[in-house]
Amino acid sequence: MTGIKQINLNDIRHYSSYEVPGTDGNLFFIDKFHEIDFKEKSLQLGFMFFVYCKQGTVEITINDTSYNVKPGDLIVGLNELTIAETKPSEDFMGRIIIVSQNYCRESFVGMQNLWPNLLYLYNNPIIHLTEKEQSRLADTLTLFLERMSDVNYTYHTEAALALLRLFYFDVCNMLQVRVGKPDEASMRSYDIFNKFLHLVQENCCRERSVQWYSEQLCLSAKYFSEVVKSVSGRTAGQWITNMVVLEIKALLLNPELSVKEVAQKLNFPNQSFMGKYFKNATGISPSEYRNS
Repeated sequence: MTGIKQINLNDIRHYSSYEVPGTDGNLFFIDKFHEIDFKEKSLQLGFMFFVYCKQGTVEITINDTSYNVKPGDLIVGLNELTIAETKPSEDFMGRIIIVSQNYCRESFVGMQNLWPNLLYLYNNPIIHLTEKEQSRLADTLTLFLERMSDVNYTYHTEAALALLRLFYFDVCNMLQVRVGKPDEASMRSYDIFNKFLHLVQENCCRERSVQWYSEQLCLSAKYFSEVVKSVSGRTAGQWITNMVVLEIKALLLNPELSVKEVAQKLNFPNQSFMGKYFKNATGISPSEYRNS
């Protein structure tokens, strides 16, 4: 992780052109890509983003793979990916949607049927849209902005979540056309993986062993580990660590909590143990992250 700068929502919030009401700042749009200027060569993102290119091009490196994004392309950046060398052309026009990690979790609840497509995006973050798909995407974004900009609309919070999910469905439908529908055996694996993620979200503050999670799912540790690895490309241990690190980061953003109190809240034996755990995963100490 050395040499990679981690950034979160607050690092780019000032570039926002429109913050969606009813989301507590967890969802916003950026229109002026050229204004975004990060000095670091490599950035690990602590949020999810979508970039729809309407005009011009963008050269971008995602997880060490270089892409040349053209008009009609959609970039889907999932949490924790690494980007580098982002170069929009002078005539670039597009729209960027930024979604916080916590809001991602909330919006994906009950949508396990989307996991096959979302996991595909880890290795294939660029979707080349047909004209019909571009039109549908534009319609969805227009509906989103029109509904959320209505100051007399009562249900901003509920509508924002519903419209974001509609956007997910549109994106995943585009992918399903390209990669096909998983067979029954694959869906069983995805179901196990989805249940595992929910267990991790609910229990990672107390339970961090792969064995514990396999037992909750009534599976052998060996089979469970094989399923998680085959579905996601990551080990179960990596997913657990990732979720714990997200919890640590979220608590570190609260200035009223000391690092020791963060360790206590997450049931680490002591502050030193949590510090080593966090540094092994991120390359920096909790204090360095808090002060970055």
